[in-house]
Amino acid sequence: MPPRDPVTAVQSLFVEHGAQIRGFVAALMPDPALVDDVVQETFLAISAKAAEYDPARSFPAWAYGFARRKVLENSRRARRGGQPLPDEVLSVLAVMDEAEAELSLAASRLRFVDACIAELTPQVRRIVEYCYRKSLKPAEAARLMGWTPGSVHVALSRARAAIRRCLERKLAAEPGWETPPATLPNPAP
Repeated sequence: MPPRDPVTAVQSLFVEHGAQIRGFVAALMPDPALVDDVVQETFLAISAKAAEYDPARSFPAWAYGFARRKVLENSRRARRGGQPLPDEVLSVLAVMDEAEAELSLAASRLRFVDACIAELTPQVRRIVEYCYRKSLKPAEAARLMGWTPGSVHVALSRARAAIRRCLERKLAAEPGWETPPATLPNPAP
């Protein structure tokens, strides 16, 4: 099957998740008569930004961001007409927008961590996997690898340094990044 263009792809995802998106909008809208209008505006906005969608990301979460903005726009229009959303709802929407932006940034940077770990040698990647992803103690990882605990500590120290350098290099190219990332914590002995 030939790959679909981004607009068709996101529109198909919108149709697939339409009930969820409509429910999300309905929960935020004080006027049920306007829900369908906001859902349609959300569909148009998502279609216009289709090329920006990253398939590695949750589509409903991405769509909710557009829906929140459309609800806020509708509320501003209604405010001029005398029917604003309650301040509590507007506050929640603003917090949700900030949280979504932070999560999106964290997710993009987490991909950098995975890419940097992938650059390690296979044995060092396995040690990192054991100690950080599976939460094994270095002594347990040493036993599994046939290494001494001291050599695992040294390998982890070097891996953290290599990952830090890699992250600094990758993040230096990212707009708005000014401080170096934190290093991986030392696993418990």
